[in-house]
Amino acid sequence: MGMLDRSARQIRASVVPDVSRLTLQNAVLQNVEHGTNVYTDQAPAYQRLNQTYLHEVVNHAETYVRGRVHTNGLENFWSLFKRNLAGTYVSLSRSIWSDTSMSKCSVTTIAAPKRIR
Repeated sequence: MGMLDRSARQIRASVVPDVSRLTLQNAVLQNVEHGTNVYTDQAPAYQRLNQTYLHEVVNHAETYVRGRVHTNGLENFWSLFKRNLAGTYVSLSRSIWSDTSMSKCSVTTIAAPKRIR
């Protein structure tokens, strides 16, 4: 999972055990200040974020950008990250993922005056 703070220009990425609503929303709650603008795609796991955040959604079936509402910066990060791994590793186990630079990076795109915690 990854999160991008657009104003601080920081990415925070981590390995999550699954992509369930509970897992992803807990990750957001633990890393993002309440009231922050959060931009996501239409994945069902992100539903109900609007109870705590200013949540806006981009529907990739219709468009990739709607003004400031997009996930392109984070998509670019994952593209570059995966490209780098492909040149280094044939495959990765969960333990390798945990040991990579992901733990040092600063997923969901966040644009806010408040910072990622």
